[in-house]
Amino acid sequence: MRVRCIKDNASSFPDEYFHVGYTPSSEFNLKIGDYYTVYGINLWQGIFSYLLIGDRSERPNWYPVDAFQIIENSLPANWFVAFFDEEEKNGLKMIIGYDEIVNSVDTHHDALIDERDEQALGIFYQRKAEIEDFN
Repeated sequence: MRVRCIKDNASSFPDEYFHVGYTPSSEFNLKIGDYYTVYGINLWQGIFSYLLIGDRSERPNWYPVDAFQIIENSLPANWFVAFFDEEEKNGLKMIIGYDEIVNSVDTHHDALIDERDEQALGIFYQRKAEIEDFN
């Protein structure tokens, strides 16, 4: 899946974003007009986000879908999906993506996003290469 950045800040986002911590002055590590490969999709506190690598970073982060336009909508055949009780997962309702980000969400996701654990990053970069080969 490929997307194109159409917004690099939250100034024109719908109100539901501001109820979960975004502000009209929230800026994203993205460049308007640039294309990005999506490595996962989640639904957290009613907000859909894409897992991708923004500008000025080689590390993955979640970015709100309202910042993008879908350019190519096919998903890799080896992706998984899981639904959760939001109360048990701190607002996470759904996640779609590669094996570990979905099936080991309690360990891999936090190690990847919050802790920036080297092993989790290694798994991510391996899956990133596989996803890019698919595209």
